[in-house]
Parts: sequence; C-alpha cells; structure tokens
Amino acid sequence: AFPDDACWYAPGFLEQAVGYFRREPAPDGVTGRSIDERGEDAAGSFDPEEGFVDKMNVWNRAISFTIFLKKEVADDIGDFDEEIGVGAGSIYLSGEETDYVLRALKRFKVYYYPEFIVYHANPLRQITPQIIARAYKYGCGFGRVVSKHDYPIAFKLRMLARPLAGTMVYGTVGQFSRSKYYWNSFRGRLRGML
Repeated sequence: AFPDDACWYAPGFLEQAVGYFRREPAPDGVTGRSIDERGEDAAGSFDPEEGFVDKMNVWNRAISFTIFLKKEVADDIGDFDEEIGVGAGSIYLSGEETDYVLRALKRFKVYYYPEFIVYHANPLRQITPQIIARAYKYGCGFGRVVSKHDYPIAFKLRMLARPLAGTMVYGTVGQFSRSKYYWNSFRGRLRGML
C-alpha cells in the first residue's frame, strides 16, 4: 500500500483490503476510490463501476493511496521510476503510481472496487497560487506517463482537450484562478507528451 500524509482509513479498512484479495476473481492487486470528508470524489473523478483495471481506465480507477498490491507483485515490478512523481528531480511531478500500475498490468491483474474507500482531502477545493503553479509540473508528469506507455493519439488529444476546455469555460465565467489552473495543466500535459 502507498498511503500519504493526507489520507485516512475508516476502522476495519485493512481487514476489508485483505478480504478483497480473497474474492473472485482473485486479483493480484486491488484499488479503490478516494472521497473527501464531504463524501465527494477527491483527487480525481472515479469510475462508479467495478472491474479490472486496464491501460485505458487506470486514470479513473487508481491513485497512489488507493492501491494495494500483493508483495510478489511489488517484488516483481521493482522500484518506482525516480524521474516521475513528487520528489523527482525533474519537471514530471505526478504519475509515478500510474506508471507503476501500468507496469504491473503487463503481468498481473488488478481489480477496482468503487466501494473500497480511502479518505483524502480534496486538493482542488481551493485554488491557490501554489496549486496553479503545481498544475504545470503535474501535467508534465501525466503527459510523460502517457508518452512512456504509448497511448494512442486519440487518447492524447482527448486528454489535452479536457484542460483546454476548462481553461475556456472558467475564463468565460470569470473564474480566472481555475482558468489558469487548467491552462497550466494543458501546457504541462502537452510538454510531457512531447
């Protein structure tokens, strides 16, 4: 498991995690959903349907602190890519866990349960100057993972269109902080992909 300093577990959560490994289909790893104290998705939007994680749905079925893997899987995958993620000495400050899961999916099965909940504060509840600045490097990390794992051009274009649309929509309604956030995300994703 990869908990962080802003997530928390409900009582009995670890026993629940162990129980998921015993269900059918027997997975090598399980992931869940992240919600905040209000019960809303936090740190992304999550798929409401359960199922296996794959290359296309990993973005809505896994985030670092909701990932639980068998020891054999982690031993086989090895270390995180140190060029990607928070703390990396690069511009790619996100995506290390997605890269890790994508590497796992080449040999192992990971299953997503939306009722498997990890609580986490929503980092986008308030858009601060730090969040706006960080969006660029987080976007770079996203783009780097997409490029590293050879996603099709249609996927790349869709992932660029989303923050670009957010830039325009929020700019149009006068929410300039959110508009800047999405613009930085777009620029970062583009740079990471290139």
